[in-house]
Amino acid sequence: LVKDASGGATRVIRDAGGVETTIASMRLHPDAGRSLQVAGCMALTGLMISGKAIMQQTVVSLGGTEAILAGMRNHNEDRKVLLASTICLHMLLSGASGAEISHIRFGEAGGCEGLRRAMEWALETATQESGEPDTEKLQLADHILEVILVVGRGGKTEAVSALIEDGAIVPVMKRLLIRSPGDTGFIKSLQQWLTQVFHLNVGPVGWLLYDVEQVRAGLERVVMAHLEDLHGSITPAHAGITLRLIVPVVSGIVRQHRRGEVAALSSVPEAVERHASILCAFACIEPALLHKELRFLVDHPRLLTLEAKRAWLACERQRLEILGRKAVRVETGRTSILNDLCGTLAVEGAANAVGLSVNFRGEAAAGDGLRREWFRLVARELSDPAVNLFASYDGGRTLQPSPTSSVQEGAEGSYFQLAGKVVGLALLHGETLPMRFSGPFLKRILGHVLTPEDVQAVDPDSYKGIQFVLETDDVESLCLTFSEVSDHPADVVLSEDTRGSHAHFDLVPGGSEIEVTEKNKNEYVRLKVEHKLGLLRCRSQIDAFVKGLHEPLPRESLTRFQRMVSVAELDLLIAGLPEINVDDWQAHCAYGGFLKPDHHLAVWFWEVLREDLNQDERATLLHFATGSAAVPATGFKTLSGYMGRPCPFSIEGRTDQDSTHLPTAATCFNRLRLPLYRSRDELRLRLKTALSGVQSFHEGAMGLHPDHGPQPPARAPAANGNGAPAPPADAPAAAPAPTP
Repeated sequence: LVKDASGGATRVIRDAGGVETTIASMRLHPDAGRSLQVAGCMALTGLMISGKAIMQQTVVSLGGTEAILAGMRNHNEDRKVLLASTICLHMLLSGASGAEISHIRFGEAGGCEGLRRAMEWALETATQESGEPDTEKLQLADHILEVILVVGRGGKTEAVSALIEDGAIVPVMKRLLIRSPGDTGFIKSLQQWLTQVFHLNVGPVGWLLYDVEQVRAGLERVVMAHLEDLHGSITPAHAGITLRLIVPVVSGIVRQHRRGEVAALSSVPEAVERHASILCAFACIEPALLHKELRFLVDHPRLLTLEAKRAWLACERQRLEILGRKAVRVETGRTSILNDLCGTLAVEGAANAVGLSVNFRGEAAAGDGLRREWFRLVARELSDPAVNLFASYDGGRTLQPSPTSSVQEGAEGSYFQLAGKVVGLALLHGETLPMRFSGPFLKRILGHVLTPEDVQAVDPDSYKGIQFVLETDDVESLCLTFSEVSDHPADVVLSEDTRGSHAHFDLVPGGSEIEVTEKNKNEYVRLKVEHKLGLLRCRSQIDAFVKGLHEPLPRESLTRFQRMVSVAELDLLIAGLPEINVDDWQAHCAYGGFLKPDHHLAVWFWEVLREDLNQDERATLLHFATGSAAVPATGFKTLSGYMGRPCPFSIEGRTDQDSTHLPTAATCFNRLRLPLYRSRDELRLRLKTALSGVQSFHEGAMGLHPDHGPQPPARAPAANGNGAPAPPADAPAAAPAPTP
């Protein structure tokens, strides 16, 4: 029949009642053997191919649609029956003439429900025990999809409604997540079709153009069900469907919710809130969404994960660059960095720059690793006790502005403003600084008011006294004034009486003459809290620091950021994780060269890291490989590398160097290179030898000559920030490094 181009045989069969006989056999014996169903569908398909539109109309009018669907229901787990039936339905629904009646009969007979069940079965069984996709099952699924696409392309609201209401869209979306070789083009066309069907190309709420309530409700249900299926995690395979379909639909749900009630303007639907973490994961893949479809997450900071807040900062930097904010180029030495930086920022237009590139004078290396190293060196100079900009009152764990810095010329203004700008640039670039600020200072950076509870953590006795002042109804009987007898180191140093261990400090000018009353006791408590936390003397320094933050972060952005993050989150964003989690490090490590996770050299490496290196040595190793000793706030999974792109830590096995050489690194790509060492002890020795020579940043290799100690780090040119190769083993030996 297919080869009968003239259609003569088709007319003979039709006139002899062949169509009626075929359909009647299928309808009278729907539960008969699979052969009858397959043969019937093949016969009808051949008739329609040969007989064109007139034969399609005949098949539909004689009940062919119902017969085909009945066979699919009765043989719903038979691949050949489903394949033959699907091909036949495709012919019925895609004809140029009579297609409308075909679609109507298909819908009345429950066609979408039948396709959904067949599609789900095909997809559920499409993955074999080996993990490889079953190409025959995927072929069936794709034929079923073709029919679904034909239904959707009809452009009728009723057709789309049926697809959604019967749940047929769910397996369509699932098909996007099952990949097999050679189906890239199909997946792309499927995504485009979904976008077209729901009019998502006209905006985040374009799907609301359908004025049928069941379409809207059905689509919401389908998208929410898909989010449930993700179980809180996302892989790159989800990105296409997520960004093209799910995210715009979720945005539309939120907008529709806000239109409903005035009270809803400050809320999001419970179903959306339940999936906030996965939506944040989508935002981390495409940060620009936080300025578009997922902006509602920024409006409700409690829904944002720390990783998403970090992504928002990166997106904000890109937005400011688009608006014309300039990039500043810093050329500096490795000492007196603050003086060089003050000179650089004095250039017109550099004050509010958000981009940053760094070069060290006399060094040919380039790349983002230099920027990370520069941040480390600047932070080290800012926190140097000899500079006296910041001081620690908890044994060196945290820093806050030093009250005695006010006696240094210019410290209150330019240097603290500079420190604020450096912190702002580090936040925008996703870099961490090796300086951890105190909780009270972080609260002031965020514009929060300090409370007596902040004192409780550092001085429980003072906290009890403050609470008593607040709770008493007769504060005048305590005979208090706005003056304190203080043993704070800064007060003692600044006291005119250099012999004592205590000093008198006025909370306000002339405070010793002002009595505390019921009317002013709240002001007294506020000032006392600031003084106990060591910040009252530092108001001008803190104001200058916040002013510096405003330079890279405009007031609107900084205000939003201050509302967005907590004190603990700001601490993590500035200084990274307080300790290096080796398990997290290993879980997000990539491997290159001859190395794989189970290679004995990789196993030895993680054993040495856990058992033979302390936290400081681990931080030194991290600095050696990445240019920074700190971990991003969200862990190793968000390490950034060249051009600020995500770049995981990686270990590469080298075959071009023997085991006499030390490890090398390429900091722009967070890559540690290891020769094939012969034993665990040899690896440990070479690692520790390399780390003992890391005093500053070098984008080069450290070689070990068998007859000498470690050679000085090579300063070979590396235009792209990559590590320069170590000298060959037969190269002339350099003079031994001097003993420290």
